Amino acid sequence: MQKRLGHQSAMEALDTYGHLWPDSDDEIRVAVDDILAGLAVAR
Repeated sequence: MQKRLGHQSAMEALDTYGHLWPDSDDEIRVAVDDILAGLAVAR
């Protein structure tokens, strides 16, 4: 995710965009897990 967004690290991406969903930690965690699982399958 961070490479596609042009960030050097996942933490930088979360620091940049995390404030957009302050009360959605669990939803974000599930969404990121789903995306990463899809990337692993695609490889």
